[in-house]
Amino acid sequence: MAPRATYRLQLNQDLDFAKAAALAPRIASLGVSHVYLSPHLQAAPGSTHGYDVVDYTKVSSELGGEAEHAKMLTAFAKAGLSVVIDVVPNHMSIARAADNAWWWDVLENGQDSRWAQFFDVDWHHPDERLRDRILLPVLGDHYGRVLEAGDITLERKDGRALVKVYDQHFPLAPKSLAGLPEDLAALNADKALLHALLEQQSYRLAYWRSARYDLDYRRFFDVNELVGLRMSRPEVFEATHALLLRWVNEGLVTGLRVDHPDGLGDPSGYLERLRERAPHAWIVVEKILAYDETLPKSWPVQGTTGYDFANRVCGLWIDGASAEAFSDIYEEMTGIEDARFEPVASVCKRRIMREVLASDVRRVVELFLRATEENLAYRDTSREELRRAIETLLVALPVYRTYVRPGEPASERDREVITGMVEKAKALCGDCDPRLFDFIAAILLGEAPGDAAKRFQQLSGPVTAKGVEDTAFFNHHRFIALNDVGNDPDVFGTSAADFHAHNARQLRDAPLTMLTTSTHDSKRSEDVRARLAVLSEMPDAWRNWVRRVRELADRYRDPEVDDSIEYHLYQTLVGAWPLSKERVAAYLTKAMREAKDRTAWLRVNASYEGAVRRFADKLLSDADVLSALGELVGRIDLAGRENALAQKLLTLTSPGVPDLYQGSERWYFALTDPDNRRPVDYAEPDDEKTTLVRKALAVRREHPACFDARGTYTPMFTHAPRLVAFKRGDDVLVIAQRLRLTPFATTLRLPEGEWRDVLSETRYQGSIAWSSHRAMLLVRT
Repeated sequence: MAPRATYRLQLNQDLDFAKAAALAPRIASLGVSHVYLSPHLQAAPGSTHGYDVVDYTKVSSELGGEAEHAKMLTAFAKAGLSVVIDVVPNHMSIARAADNAWWWDVLENGQDSRWAQFFDVDWHHPDERLRDRILLPVLGDHYGRVLEAGDITLERKDGRALVKVYDQHFPLAPKSLAGLPEDLAALNADKALLHALLEQQSYRLAYWRSARYDLDYRRFFDVNELVGLRMSRPEVFEATHALLLRWVNEGLVTGLRVDHPDGLGDPSGYLERLRERAPHAWIVVEKILAYDETLPKSWPVQGTTGYDFANRVCGLWIDGASAEAFSDIYEEMTGIEDARFEPVASVCKRRIMREVLASDVRRVVELFLRATEENLAYRDTSREELRRAIETLLVALPVYRTYVRPGEPASERDREVITGMVEKAKALCGDCDPRLFDFIAAILLGEAPGDAAKRFQQLSGPVTAKGVEDTAFFNHHRFIALNDVGNDPDVFGTSAADFHAHNARQLRDAPLTMLTTSTHDSKRSEDVRARLAVLSEMPDAWRNWVRRVRELADRYRDPEVDDSIEYHLYQTLVGAWPLSKERVAAYLTKAMREAKDRTAWLRVNASYEGAVRRFADKLLSDADVLSALGELVGRIDLAGRENALAQKLLTLTSPGVPDLYQGSERWYFALTDPDNRRPVDYAEPDDEKTTLVRKALAVRREHPACFDARGTYTPMFTHAPRLVAFKRGDDVLVIAQRLRLTPFATTLRLPEGEWRDVLSETRYQGSIAWSSHRAMLLVRT
């Protein structure tokens, strides 16, 4: 059965298998066909999200184990719900080595371990100190100091000798156990002898900061505790997917959502193998597409997880005519003269490569250096030249990655991307040797053997994700409603024509792609963005409001509070109000650290952070500020809610499979994670938004031919750009209005027959006198 709609649940200690099972009747009552579950194999102890898997062969014991998992699946089936599971193929958690049996064995036996080839470890590090060894950046200070302080010792546990570091344990190589005394006290007291023993291991204990440059295994982004897997090896695929595929083959699971395919060495190969083993499953990929990018046509999947749709549908409510005005406001409020996003993204990508992903860049540089050694025309290229060239290419890359496979010609799309990237890189780095860029391009196009192209492609995704999503979006504040995963903040709004073109393309190429408006990774939930969008219709009023509040805030402003974070704060308060002081403080802390400018996760500036949090706290204690905030939110709230309802209606009726993120079937004002992963209070009463969800999904259920892959999508009333309307099949007509603050009226000629608006139960025939109506969902009677 093709999915009608999905409902995403974030499983964790607050929502375990038993609690999820109890929600089955309510979820089914919304009209969805599938429950879409976050990863729930055995994860690191205390995991709040499940993406840190330590054992692919077991169900999470913390969520209830096998018995409760089986009961949950039974409850869903009894409610008529199929199951989609989030698959994590790129990495495993090694936060605590003892929790991951495969990794433990590699640490114990090195390259002789049967699991050694499962992990993406560089056993041939250019630094001979790390050759044939794994760097473990787990120490709080330099190795010698930690050793001398007595924080590295040997102890016996369960009859075997282990290395103890703080509260963690690590194995000893069998070859180093010979002659080990029963009483380890004397050995622990002799630091030289203990050091000599540690030097015999297949790992090197190191200061956590050393990972910045010297880490010798591929990670998930910059998370040292998540080690990359070599998923292109058949034995790795089988070992990590056996349980999931068993559920698929038994009919317990009918859909798979693939997490972060861009991290894989060969995404196409992985997806082909997955499709071969699950030929009838509905498979979507968490692929972040650039604004004008499409999914590789060769991938045997139904589509993406929907960020591309989320950004276009949100853009419908943003007045593109206000772009210049918002740039002027941004300059006035912050002093930043260039309001464009692209320069900020370029700076942040470079910052990430030098401060966060330097070891990953180094690994790629070494591979290209080997290639230059094999080509006499480039043999004298230095590491520094290569580093500059590769960094510049990654800055110039307009997408997350390319997908050139070894031994195969590059696709036309990849060839265009690489050629364009090289030309831009040459312009960005005028003093670089242009021929070096051409040499690298030939490798990236698959015209040379080796792993350099694959590693470059695996690196470009983390550079873009960390540089753009997790850094630039928290530095560029012209209009934060645009700063969300996969979006381009330089694109100020979406035209109805662009939205229709995107939907028509989806129906043609990926009719079962997922459609989303909020996810566990969204920077702001759908309702926050819909309310902020109203500000784009009133730039002068917004400018005056900010001026007024800044004047009120003068008495609290600390010299350390920069104008940029202050302007970010004002937009956040308006978009998500009401907010508690605690939520605001937590959000600001994350936003400041993600910006990685004046503070960061790895170099906390307590003085700056404290000044900003105190400033926010005083603002939220000021009656005049709260009055101004309430006045503005009161002015735009109704239009924001109408935007949100229209946005939800378009999502539920456009080509694809709509997804409801937990709680978003009701009014849902959430900020970036972990704020958007808070427990949902399902005891709260349903609201207007819930009613719309139920009615729209009932129409999908009752008119399946209008919405299936063979259905049609026809833009309607294109003479009225303030409307976005389309017909699904012959019997369903959707109409929504854009830009609600300016009066708008027109007459709409309806297709032949009588039509019933299921949202208002009003009937129409012939025409509709449109005058700032709410959204309509019309069904031919």
